[in-house]
Amino acid sequence: EIKQSYANIYKNVRRAVDLCHCDGVIKDSVAVSPARYIRAAPELPRMLTQLRLAGKQVFILTISLYDYTDLVCRHLLGPEWLSYFDLVICGARKPGFLLDPYLPLFQVKPDGSLVNIDMAGPQDANKVLAQSRVFQGGNWNQLHALLGLTSGANLLYVGDHMYSDILRSKRTLGWRTLLIVPELENELRAASEAEELGEMIDDLQTQRSLLDAQLRRL
Repeated sequence: EIKQSYANIYKNVRRAVDLCHCDGVIKDSVAVSPARYIRAAPELPRMLTQLRLAGKQVFILTISLYDYTDLVCRHLLGPEWLSYFDLVICGARKPGFLLDPYLPLFQVKPDGSLVNIDMAGPQDANKVLAQSRVFQGGNWNQLHALLGLTSGANLLYVGDHMYSDILRSKRTLGWRTLLIVPELENELRAASEAEELGEMIDDLQTQRSLLDAQLRRL
C-alpha cells in the first residue's frame, strides 16, 4: 500500500487535469457528443437578444480557440450564433490577457486563418470590426478599444473561475464581475433541507425534554 500526502494527491490531480486541457482529450470528447456534456439553455437566445435590444454590447472572452467555441455556441444557439454577439475573442491567455497590454491580437477569418491586427486605438476599431468580429489573443486594452470603452467600470464580466476571471479583472482593471458557481444550487438545496431537518430535530428534543420532566414528576 502506497501512502501519499494530501499535498502529493493535489499535485497529481492538478497535473492530470492540466494535461487533459493541454492535449485536448476533454474537448475532443465533447466535440463528438456535445449534448452529452453541455446542458441545453433554451432561454439563452432570448436573454442575449434582450440585452442587445436594451443597448448593451455582448461579447465572448474565452481561452478556447475558435473551432471549439464555434462547436459549443452552435450547440447552444444554432448556426447563426455570431449574430447574438458584438465581439468574440478566442484563445485569450487569461490571466495574461488582463495583465499584459502588449499581447498581440489576431483577426479570425471565416476560413479559420489568422491575420495580425495593428490597431493604434479606438479610431481603428470600426474598420477592424467591419472585417470580422472574431479575434484571437490580444489584451484588455484592445478589448476596451473594440467595445469603445474608456473605463473598466462600464464593463460587466461574467466568469466561472475565481482567480483568472473574477479577482484579476476586478483588481487590475476595475471591471464589475459576476461569478457563476453551478454547484451552488445543489449546496443551497442541501442547506435548506438540512435546515428543515435541524428544526425538526429541535422540536423533537424539546418534546423529549418535556417528557423527561413529566417522567421525573411521576
